[in-house]
Amino acid sequence: MSAVSACCVCGGKGTLQLQGPHRGCPHCGGTGAVKTFTCGVCRGTGYIPEATVPTVVCPECGGKGDSQGNPDLSCLRCHGQGVVPANSPR
Repeated sequence: MSAVSACCVCGGKGTLQLQGPHRGCPHCGGTGAVKTFTCGVCRGTGYIPEATVPTVVCPECGGKGDSQGNPDLSCLRCHGQGVVPANSPR
């Protein structure tokens, strides 16, 4: 970023206010970025909302939130969350 640009996540404030319970984003590892791009799963915050229903580890990505074919992309089954609802079809 240049000296005249503002962060696209916090708008230059340097802080974020998260609503409700949350956990670290499995796709970006909580950094908010995948390589040099803003993480599309957490939108750059590094956090995702905690699930409100019972969940199990995603069988496709093993909880990593990454696509098996390309780790720069999020898992299509869990959408990068690393978990799926416990009652979802396998």
